[in-house]
Amino acid sequence: MYEKYLLEKDLTVVKNMGEEKQYILTRDKLTHLPYMALWGVQNKDVTPYINKEITSKSYIVKNKSLASKLDLRKNDKLKATLLIVDQQIVGGYLLITNTDPAEIPAGLGFSLTGGDIEELSKKDFQTWQQDWISKYKD
Repeated sequence: MYEKYLLEKDLTVVKNMGEEKQYILTRDKLTHLPYMALWGVQNKDVTPYINKEITSKSYIVKNKSLASKLDLRKNDKLKATLLIVDQQIVGGYLLITNTDPAEIPAGLGFSLTGGDIEELSKKDFQTWQQDWISKYKD
């Protein structure tokens, strides 16, 4: 089911990372990195998921057009993480990972289609962040 979802997003699964993290999504988490950025690229109201148990499952994926758009380097890989509530996929994000510890890329993450927060929100990061914190703070 999860790999099919990724395939529907034009992401070919190279490896199931076998990672499964669980956490309760709180307003506090939503107003701090990294959760703010990773949930921010969902580009939708995430209020319905507050105080819900989130399960995340990760995969190494590939997509030629995203590799070009995101300017992946030789050792870079795309890690797709799905966000799951009550066994339903509610979103996901991409991170760039690297097998060479000296070349760990920086970044806040991307949507499953490769969009960043500024591209998705049509706002500069600082404005988006202020709006996001105002919306989700306690």
